[in-house]
Amino acid sequence: CSASEGEWTVQAVAFAGNTAEARRALAPLESVPANLTTTRKRLYQSVDVETVFGRSGVRFVKGPRYAGDTLWSNASPRQLMSAVRERLPSARSNGTVTFDWLSRAGAAPLPDMAFSMDASTYVHAHTSWGDAAADAAMIAWTADTMTALDPLNAGYYVGETDLTVASRAPRCYSPTAWSRIAQLKQRHDPDNRFHNPLQQGLT
Repeated sequence: CSASEGEWTVQAVAFAGNTAEARRALAPLESVPANLTTTRKRLYQSVDVETVFGRSGVRFVKGPRYAGDTLWSNASPRQLMSAVRERLPSARSNGTVTFDWLSRAGAAPLPDMAFSMDASTYVHAHTSWGDAAADAAMIAWTADTMTALDPLNAGYYVGETDLTVASRAPRCYSPTAWSRIAQLKQRHDPDNRFHNPLQQGLT
């Protein structure tokens, strides 16, 4: 689900063993809340995995300038959309907030590994533009949008967050995993001889 300039776009993908299972999973999209107007709807399209994941870059408009930020959240769709709806009318030049809802029904707990932070929803606010004069406004839009979402923030994905902000690195991992990372760093590199992208969070 993504939002841009006041319009919401919902894209749902069902991975199933057969067509009937997939249709049952997507059936809730057949109805539309009474207070919403559907401008376009395409249901039950059969596609292969390569096509689905090949589309992931479509929402990003190519351009010379770009700002984006991400977070994890366990908030409900209503809470997340309410948090950013006032930010969307102020977006300019492709400002978009994307919500990736990840089904956790029946999922096994994460194994003991460094990747130990996730949640039910991955949120990404991003915008691109071409005029350098708009840099401050576009960067501010992204920052303000993430600030609006901060009360719903469960943590960060280490591969797509600003690790120069000291408070972020520890929130990319579970407390147990972060403690182990800090212990290993102290054991093998106590004098900071090696470049470490997590360093800001370890000092």
